[in-house]
Amino acid sequence: MCPGGEVVNASSEQGMLVLNGMSYSRRSSPFSNAALVVRCHTDDYKSTSPLAGIEFQKEIERKAFNEGGKNWEVPAQNLVNFLGEKSSAGLHENSYKMGIVSADMKDIFP
Repeated sequence: MCPGGEVVNASSEQGMLVLNGMSYSRRSSPFSNAALVVRCHTDDYKSTSPLAGIEFQKEIERKAFNEGGKNWEVPAQNLVNFLGEKSSAGLHENSYKMGIVSADMKDIFP
């Protein structure tokens, strides 16, 4: 968890969406950043290629870009709604300056 932080775009390729969290030295933002970490196994990949894990990552980044509207907005879903398999009609205030859109994360992540 990163107190006083901000979510920023960290994409390095066109048509892909990657985010990162950061904080300025004073940590004066009213927001905090956190992440959920999950394991990925080779069974999750579509092939046995040595680069299959990278393609798996790129597929998620492409889906995120597309679900966000292909304009750098971020697809988002409240955690309670994600766990309850419901859509998020309203999203909370956040620090991402390029905008967020309600999306079903199950359309992005396997």
